[in-house]
Amino acid sequence: KQKCDIVCLQEIHIKQEDYKLLINKKLGQCFYSLTDKKKKGIVIYAKSNLEPKLVFKDKEGRYIAIEILDGNEKSLIIAIYAPNGPKTNFFADLQKELVEVTYQNMILLGDFNGVINPSLDRTTKTDEHRKLPKVLFDILQHHQLKDTWREKY
Repeated sequence: KQKCDIVCLQEIHIKQEDYKLLINKKLGQCFYSLTDKKKKGIVIYAKSNLEPKLVFKDKEGRYIAIEILDGNEKSLIIAIYAPNGPKTNFFADLQKELVEVTYQNMILLGDFNGVINPSLDRTTKTDEHRKLPKVLFDILQHHQLKDTWREKY
């Protein structure tokens, strides 16, 4: 019964050829990045009053970015599904995409498959594969992105 303007889903496991399964007009306009296999996958739904537009996406079902218009303000929404294993190349590819765009407001969300601050987010420090690469922190710093959960709570 919640009325959401934007919905993002990761790890949707739908093949590119089956993209029509994602279309749901009640959720809004559908933007997706899928593969030819039934794995990975990411989708963003955005209500039409936000005038959503695709900005970029990868071909691996790992990230997608849309522009929305809220009043007179344009914002970039980037949904990601980072790999379980090494993440440096993934975030480097995302960084290359972000260099090409300029937005005053940017939201980066999704499944990072890692933690920003292990001392706060983990009870053990043994999950080396959960370690996030420096390039992600470079992205966060360059675009002045903050963990809104941490900022608020």
